[in-house]
Amino acid sequence: MNNEEMKADILSSLRGEIAKVIRDELKGALAEDFQAIRSELQAVRSEIANSSKAIQAEVDMVKTDVLDLKGGLSTWSEEVTSLQSAVTSLQKEMSMLKDKCEDLEGRMRRSNFHIEGIEELPGSSSTQAVAKIIKEVLKMDRDIKVDRSHRTLTGRRPRDRETPRVIIAKLHNDGDAAEILRRARDRAPLFYNGHHVAFFPNYTASVAKARAAFMEV
Repeated sequence: MNNEEMKADILSSLRGEIAKVIRDELKGALAEDFQAIRSELQAVRSEIANSSKAIQAEVDMVKTDVLDLKGGLSTWSEEVTSLQSAVTSLQKEMSMLKDKCEDLEGRMRRSNFHIEGIEELPGSSSTQAVAKIIKEVLKMDRDIKVDRSHRTLTGRRPRDRETPRVIIAKLHNDGDAAEILRRARDRAPLFYNGHHVAFFPNYTASVAKARAAFMEV
């Protein structure tokens, strides 16, 4: 065997040994890394499993709460429906009572009326003065009994200071009020002591508002 062959044989042997050493080192290193990775994966898997159990437990609690809320909402819905029915019934009853009160107030005002244009002087709104005004202005052939009379109590704006306040009178008999209003319509225009006067029914606030809206149309 010559030198060249010996060198080649030695190099081949060295290469084989070096390759074996490298393979052994790599296997050892990779084995350790694989073991570490496997341990970490197992730890992660265990943590995920524990987290999943905790999440599932929380989801179950949320489901239970939702079911409880549904039950509560169902109960509240029934109560709200019951309350709505009660409110509707009360509204109808209140509307009926309002209509009855309106009717009663209207009946009580049948013997009332307004007189506009009477000059404001001492005693000009007394029952005696109002009875005299009615008889003279409307040419009544009999005396009219006035139970109560007074000027309106509402305040006036400065520009209305010269305008006399309205007199509200309540008669003893309902029929007298109807006759007075009829005569006032038939004999218009009316004057008293040189001043224009007018007689009007004493309507309730709602009726007066409705009539005003109708007149605007």
